[in-house]
Amino acid sequence: MKRILYRAETLDQFFSFQNNNNDHQIRAVIRLWGQLDQATLRAALFLSLKEIPVLGCKYNEGSIRSTWEQINLDKINTDVVSIVETGDVETEMDRFLATQIDYHKGPQLIVRIVRCEDSDTLCVIINHMVFDGTAFKQYLLRLGQLYSGLTEKNKMIEGKYICPDRSLGHIFRQFKKGQLLDFAFKKRENIYKGDIVHFPRDKDGFMRGMFLHVRIEGQEFLDLVQFSKSNNVSINDVILSAYYLALYKVIDIKGVVLQIPCMIDLRRYLPDNNKMLFANLASMFQTECPEFKSLLPTVMKIHLQMSEKKVEFPGLSGLPLLNFIRRILPHMLFKKVVSRAVKYPQISITNIGIIPSELAFGNIPIADIYLLTALKLAPAFQLSFSTYKEAMTFSVALSGTETDRKRVTEFLDIFLKQLPINQTFMH
Repeated sequence: MKRILYRAETLDQFFSFQNNNNDHQIRAVIRLWGQLDQATLRAALFLSLKEIPVLGCKYNEGSIRSTWEQINLDKINTDVVSIVETGDVETEMDRFLATQIDYHKGPQLIVRIVRCEDSDTLCVIINHMVFDGTAFKQYLLRLGQLYSGLTEKNKMIEGKYICPDRSLGHIFRQFKKGQLLDFAFKKRENIYKGDIVHFPRDKDGFMRGMFLHVRIEGQEFLDLVQFSKSNNVSINDVILSAYYLALYKVIDIKGVVLQIPCMIDLRRYLPDNNKMLFANLASMFQTECPEFKSLLPTVMKIHLQMSEKKVEFPGLSGLPLLNFIRRILPHMLFKKVVSRAVKYPQISITNIGIIPSELAFGNIPIADIYLLTALKLAPAFQLSFSTYKEAMTFSVALSGTETDRKRVTEFLDIFLKQLPINQTFMH
């Protein structure tokens, strides 16, 4: 087989350098009112590997450069799509979701069907180096389309070849050279010399992967939407404000003003906000907020700050310089320089966004879908949230102890109490 290589892009490599505080994987949990056909799902997945080449690759980290190399899809272990029948879905699901992809071997995702009686939960893990949350959601949509097409025997499955260009060039082409020069030397917002505060977590003891989540739906979700509209602020403003309030209640800060970076999708700078770019185009920008006693003044402070940030091209500061350094330095030197200069924040938040409501696997009804971010190692901590129809799931993924589980469960309860909703549901 002839070797087919693709360049490892700047953010691919950048995310691989952050494995000292997280496992750089993202996950999806799809709960179904029915059973999937394993063979059909496997066929759909293999079609998707052909359509999106980077998924069917292994990662080669060399001293001079790093690349994605296409692997022989015919020799991929069929366990890439496995099935387990169990009476304890949550335990089996958590066990699988903590699995580590061997990205040096490939492929860059693994899938499991967790079956209980006549219902399935589909769990998908993907390497965050290749996809961000937006790309992941679009991939799930495409996987469902392929599965549905294969299920309908009379329907033609049209194999697409999706452009393998995953570079930051898509974003940089939207700006003039002078602007890029300004962005290049603007202080990058995720360069830290060390966090002053962090979430209280165990550093010793028996650690295992755990995924804690809470969900608001129905009237609770509508309450959140209505509060945002009535105060002319975004739902993101409200959630970030509640996060600040909750953190101030659980962290002993003593006069320090909290800073929380927010993840941002760089596709916002594309003319058509092209969600079909199967790449990692995630960056971040910094926020800060003093302690207030209630939600509304916190929201007003955050909203004003966010309005100011939006005109400053958030997420782009330092990126052109990072991209330039990656192009001129040998890979290992680039890794050494970036690892020393950039420290990933210990506390962060990410809105993974709205999961397409048209996502479907044949005619099997979907009960719920939510996405989970990378497992955080102590003392790192991140709150993530995703929305499906009129339900929003907040989650924390971490490798921790049972004490950590108790602390995070209590924190999520405190967080929900800061939101402008009448009632909450804990799962």
